[in-house]
Amino acid sequence: MTATEFTPTTPPKRWLDLGVCALLFAAVWLVFGQTRDFGFVDYDDPDYVSENPMITSGLTGGGMAWAFTHAHSANWH
Repeated sequence: MTATEFTPTTPPKRWLDLGVCALLFAAVWLVFGQTRDFGFVDYDDPDYVSENPMITSGLTGGGMAWAFTHAHSANWH
């Protein structure tokens, strides 16, 4: 019998795996769970999306070419 085989005195490895997953889930929830009540940050949405005529005109070939060749709001896209 090798060391990796299941013996009656050792718990199955899947319980250890599930325990580690549960611990990681709890840690992530403790750190990031509070963000579920935060508001959406939209500092640059008017410049990039809602007030940008190239975006509001819809998905067009010209709009896609513009996005890859022009600077807008001091950023290259």
